[in-house]
Amino acid sequence: MPTVAMVGTPAPSTAGKSLAQATAREVAQSGVCGLSGLALGIDEAAHVGEPLEGRAGMTLGVFGWRP
Repeated sequence: MPTVAMVGTPAPSTAGKSLAQATAREVAQSGVCGLSGLALGIDEAAHVGEPLEGRAGMTLGVFGWRP
């Protein structure tokens, strides 16, 4: 499945957050999977932007870990 990762600042501007949500929505509606690290800010906006109705795309979150 084609996948696009979206990562960015934990403190985005209002415009940046809006752009991330709109981009994630378009990616999902194209049937592409969205991937991010589940952090606050741009990562969060990417998941919020994914449309729930129709489930055209899918969103995945990755937890970072190191020993």
